[in-house]
Amino acid sequence: MFYNKNILFVTGFMFAVCSLCYAQMDSVLDDYYLFPIKPGNRNTLAGTMGELRSTHFHTGIDIRTGGVQGLPVHAAADGYISRIAVSPNGYGNALYITHGNGQKTVYAHLKEFTAPVKQYVIEEQYKRNSFQVNLFPSKYKFRVRKGDIIAHSGNSGSSGGPHLHFDIRNDKQAVLNPLEYNFEEIIDTRSPEVRKIALKTMDKYSRINNQFGRFEFNVIKSGNHYIVEEPIQVYGSIGVELYAYDRQDWTKFHTGINEIVMEIDSQEVFRQVIREIPFSKSRNFYNHINYRQLKATGLRFHKLYVDNGNELDFYTTDKEKGILTFDIECEHEIVITMFDTYRNRSFLKLNLRCILQSEPISDTGIPALDESTYEILDNTLIVYSISPEDESSEPAVFFSGLSSYLIDTSYTLDNINVYLWDLSFGLPDSVELCNTKEYFGIDVMIPPENEYQFYSHHLEASFGKRSLFDTIYLDVGYDPDFNGNGELFLFGSDQYPVRSYIEVSLIPDNNYPDRDKTHIYSVDGAGNFNFRGGTWDGDKIKFKTRTFGSYTLLQDSIPPEIRPLIINSEKLVFKITDKLSGIKSYELTLDDAWVLMSYDPKTSNIWSVKLDEKQSLKGQLALRVTDKAGNVKVHKTNIISQKQN
Repeated sequence: MFYNKNILFVTGFMFAVCSLCYAQMDSVLDDYYLFPIKPGNRNTLAGTMGELRSTHFHTGIDIRTGGVQGLPVHAAADGYISRIAVSPNGYGNALYITHGNGQKTVYAHLKEFTAPVKQYVIEEQYKRNSFQVNLFPSKYKFRVRKGDIIAHSGNSGSSGGPHLHFDIRNDKQAVLNPLEYNFEEIIDTRSPEVRKIALKTMDKYSRINNQFGRFEFNVIKSGNHYIVEEPIQVYGSIGVELYAYDRQDWTKFHTGINEIVMEIDSQEVFRQVIREIPFSKSRNFYNHINYRQLKATGLRFHKLYVDNGNELDFYTTDKEKGILTFDIECEHEIVITMFDTYRNRSFLKLNLRCILQSEPISDTGIPALDESTYEILDNTLIVYSISPEDESSEPAVFFSGLSSYLIDTSYTLDNINVYLWDLSFGLPDSVELCNTKEYFGIDVMIPPENEYQFYSHHLEASFGKRSLFDTIYLDVGYDPDFNGNGELFLFGSDQYPVRSYIEVSLIPDNNYPDRDKTHIYSVDGAGNFNFRGGTWDGDKIKFKTRTFGSYTLLQDSIPPEIRPLIINSEKLVFKITDKLSGIKSYELTLDDAWVLMSYDPKTSNIWSVKLDEKQSLKGQLALRVTDKAGNVKVHKTNIISQKQN
């Protein structure tokens, strides 16, 4: 007994000591990183790690700088500068520091580096005759201590305003959540905010309020609790989607929600916890959200289920991957809990009633029709048809190859008949309704994970094994009279996200005598053109794309414009613009010697940076600007005095 008590005492003592050790280790980890902007002072953020942006998960935190540039940026911990990047786009001016714990911190959109680093970068730019550089100095060249000023904040690259983007990355180049390192400079007592909830039928046999499709519902707020006021009728397999975001104290910016849990009748069926994001899987962002809704409305809905092709590993789900299945005559309560990094919580509650009636109970989702139309949702073809007044709905005849199929109306709302066709059964060519035959514009079904070659009269496409996330139903089209005399090539629907590049060849009917200046441009919904390039090969022009949509061929024979702003022996500033294809490159020389010119695409300005500040800028100046279509504009002048404009 005495012996056992001693063992118990020793064990308890060891446990207490170990607990103290772990507490001390946690404390060390908590204090490992210094906040890089105004450490020790209250600050606010314009973005958080894991936040849903238009094209990606945000990889770090955006630290606000009060709308100004030039604030000192401090090294977050001891280490060495392992990478320096300068680019007119993306992160702009950026520093990467490697630390003793194997992690890296990233400081982006900088205005300028501190003097030793700045001079090193300028020398390397002059060695390479290039403004854009990606440098990897020796680990012994730029050692830094925690708190050292390493740069000044700015607005370089693709930044939308002055701020510091700050990343923490592990040794596998996955981004981590900086807010988990307990920076006291940030206070967040606000709970995540819910805006909408959406339910989606996952197969043709499922219904939401006795309709097929995807339906959004408004919420009512009470504190940090949200409810959908009326019960929603469901049947079959249903997916849930959430439009919500976080907002921190003293800021209007929307930030991310890292943890979302969905329970049905107190049983957890889905959980996402975004603590790290590997760059190798960042493209899966497009399958984490409802991509179709993003393209249509700009809203970013979290899918609370793991869709086909999604390879992200921060989900925990039941065996159905978060998809809910309901039978007739049942009632369920869904509770969705959202946490931000600071464990502030919000709750959304909705009640589901499992019932299948003969008629829909609302007109949500039914389009206003002048004639019959169709759309595709996942693997279901939906056909909408106007029913003649005072007549009951009639079956539709679907034609697929040499076979025909009589399909009854799935449901009718007002005077609209809705017919559903399971595309996994086959791809129909047309449908006959009210003695009128209408043809579908679906050319082919392309499954994922397989190579596939598509050929048509005006377009060819080569899909790799990993080009797609899920099965797509490709439609292509051709308009020979686009904008009066051009050609428009329609390549699929932008409701489908693309994982990796598709090789596409356009085969025009028109003759383009100056092929060197004729390239492919994408056309957005507002009619704007975006240069996509392309290489001519016989009667085809080839390019690679990661988006479906509309493309045209345009000839750009107009050179860029050069507007001198300042020309003197101390400083050179020009504005360079191009109306169609955009700026590809520029080069300035003085008496044939290359001069470094920094570039900001947001202002279209370039300006001189001297290798030696004592150097005088004199001699025969030649600025050569080339656009993406290969047009060249040259501006020449002679700098012979201290100032000449």
